[in-house]
Parts: sequence; structure tokens; C-alpha cells
Amino acid sequence: MNNNVQTILEYAKRLVGEGVVGNDDMISMRYELNEMYITKAGVKLADLTEDDVIKMNIFTAEKEYKYHSEIYKERADINAICQCYPKWVVPVAKAGVTIPAVMDDMAQIVGPTCKTAKDDIASIIKTLKGRNSCLVKDKGCITSGRTMDEAYTCVLVLDKASHCFVASSVNGENKIINGVEARLMRFIYKTKYSKKNQENLSAKEEGESQAVAEKPSDEKKPEVVINKTWDDAKELELRQVIKNSGVDLLSENLVQGTWGNTAARLADDYMLVTPTGLDYISLTPEDMPVVQISDPSVWAYGKKPTSERKIHAAIMQARPEIGATIHSHPIFCSILASSRIELPVMSEEMQQLVGGTCKVGAYGLPGTKKLKEGTVAAMNGRNACFMANHGVFCAGKDMNEAFEIIRIMEKSCYEYIQQCTLKATGKEEYTDELLFDYFVEQKTAKKK
Repeated sequence: MNNNVQTILEYAKRLVGEGVVGNDDMISMRYELNEMYITKAGVKLADLTEDDVIKMNIFTAEKEYKYHSEIYKERADINAICQCYPKWVVPVAKAGVTIPAVMDDMAQIVGPTCKTAKDDIASIIKTLKGRNSCLVKDKGCITSGRTMDEAYTCVLVLDKASHCFVASSVNGENKIINGVEARLMRFIYKTKYSKKNQENLSAKEEGESQAVAEKPSDEKKPEVVINKTWDDAKELELRQVIKNSGVDLLSENLVQGTWGNTAARLADDYMLVTPTGLDYISLTPEDMPVVQISDPSVWAYGKKPTSERKIHAAIMQARPEIGATIHSHPIFCSILASSRIELPVMSEEMQQLVGGTCKVGAYGLPGTKKLKEGTVAAMNGRNACFMANHGVFCAGKDMNEAFEIIRIMEKSCYEYIQQCTLKATGKEEYTDELLFDYFVEQKTAKKK
């Protein structure tokens, strides 16, 4: 099977599995400069077969494929497009409003804002200028990327950002990320953070036998010798635990793309962490670097560690009983993180696992001292906290307990949002459609 066709089939299956498709979805990949592979119009992605992925010239594409062909002609930097109808994007597109940067992963992957275009190619091209995604009035969204993985991740992040934006109509206004900081994060993401990962994914999607070779870096790997105080069997076991944790975060939709990171204590002063900017599926146990807890600038083995390793290290250093930590971006936790709302105790299970209410750490740019200090302060006496406009951080005696905590946090946040919706609408039974209608009504009234 052609590699481009195989990639499209794989990501179509993922989109369906994530529940972010409708009836008229279409995805495509650029082939060379003027050719593209695209799914047949009218064929649902859930029913897609190899014969439903067709190759065509972007200059002679038929009318039903013009959105994709015209975008490729206009934007040489785009190699993949997803035209989808995610559940939470639809009400925002119906209201015809702009989503501000409610989460930092949105700022990085989607852009400082996501605007709504009219349902015509000229408006879509104009709205996509300087961005890789837009909403389409009364329909869904168009996302794009350097690779299919990037376009796919953009769909997930945009749907989550839309969810945060819609839910803010019942639980309080989102606290918007400063525009300058949002643009800075976008620039860093495009030029640094994901560059290596996108190169490797491009190689994979194009069927190259090997990933792109490592390029020289201005930041040299520290030459350190770590005196092991643990046995090899434990290290091998924990390397697999870290690998599995990343896959589990993805499979349970607790994170999108390469976002989030996990760590496991290897010894009193050492931990294993996930590396930076690499997708969880492609990671191997050998990729996980060993990081010194008391000085996280010291690391050896594996690939370059996540920039958030200082937060993991600070929590483990302050609390010797903690054996595993998770930073992730679950949907419902992200809603409260974007509104910076302290979650009250929703159940006895939350009280036991989290240790009380879930506080919000002070906002800081990813990888900064301010974010670390805010997270550490909010985690005091707790096993979980929100990271403002960023996500959630959880800690447990081992990875299993850390996952229990993040699951109860997501469940508790969902229950809280349900309660807020019922209070705002005066209804007795929650449905997502109830929240949709309330949001559209509120936004439409404001525009009038």
C-alpha cells in the first residue's frame, strides 16, 4: 500500500476513535509539490477503504476538493489538511465567534486565536493567513500542518479549546493568555519545540527507512557520569512504565499529541522522565533520560528530557513519598485550568486521593521558573493541582496511583461542569446539547 494512503487511513481511524468527525469530513496529504492524496467526497471516515483515498493534481482538482487544493496552492508550508466537524467546534462555528488563547497548547499549535471564516475558499484562505486552522461558519473547522500528525493534533487541541470556551459560558469567563506571550509560544513551537518531531514524523509518513539524523545543537549534552544506586532490572521496568504511561495518556485522551510528560523515581535523587517534543507512540524505553532530582540540569542517557522536568524534580525533592508524577492536558481539567477555578471536593474518593480541593497554580510560560514555583505551591498538601491555562499536575506513590488521581480529577471536573450548566440554565438534567444551546444563545445575544 502507498505510504501516503496508509498514513491517511491510519489518521482517519484515529479521528474517528477520538470522536471528532461528522458526516462530511475530508483529509488530505500533499504529494510532491502539485499533487495530493485525499479522501473521496461523501465517504465517511469511519467507512474509509484504500480505494477511497485518491490522488489528484491540485491545479485540476474538482469542485468538491477545492478547499484542499486551493490551500495547498496558497501555502507551500502546509503538507496535510483535516476538514472536520468536531463536536465542540460546531457550536462555536455556529455562533461565528473567535476563540482566544484559552490554553497554552492552543497558542502553540493552533495560534494566538482561531477565527471563524465564511463558508467560501477566499474567506478561508484569508482567515488562515499566519495560522494553520480556522473555523468555518455554521460548519466545522479546517486544520493543517507540516505533517498529518500535526494537522490531526491541531484538531484535538482545537476541539479541546472550543470545549473550554463553550464551558466558560456557565463556569465563569476564561482567563485569556496575553497576546504577546501567545505569539511567543507559537513562534517557539514552530521554530524549536516540535521541529525535530515533525522531521521524524515526515520521514515516517513518507516511508523513509530511517528517521532524520540528529542535527548539531547549540545546547550540548552535559558530560556526566551517574553512579548508579539501583539495579538494572528496576531501571528497565521503570523505562517501560514511562513508555506505557505516555501511550495510556493518549489512549484515555488525557493528553494530545506530544504534550504532557511523566516521571518515575528511580532512586532517592534520580528519576526517569519523558524526553521533549517526541510523540509517545514512537518513543522507546531507551529514549527516557535519567535526571538528577536535586539538580535537574544534570541528566544522562536517553534523549533530551522534557523542559518541565524541574517541576517533577521539585515535587519529588519536597516529598520523598512520591514515586511518580504526571503533567497532562485532560479535557475537563483543562476547562477549569483555563478559567483558573479552584475545584471543590466533589466526592469522598477525591478527598482521599487528592487530599482536598484542587488549587490553581500561578500562571507562567511553559518551562519557566514561575510555572514551576506556582505548581509547587499549589501542590502543597495535595496530590493534584491545576496549572493555569496549562493543564493539571498529579503525583502518587507510583504510576498506577498517579493515574488513579488524574482519572478522579477528570471525573470530578466533569461533574462540576454539569452542576454549573444546570445552575445556569435552570434545568434538571444535563446534556451536552443543553450547554451548546446556552453558549450559542449567550454569544448571539452579545453580538446583537
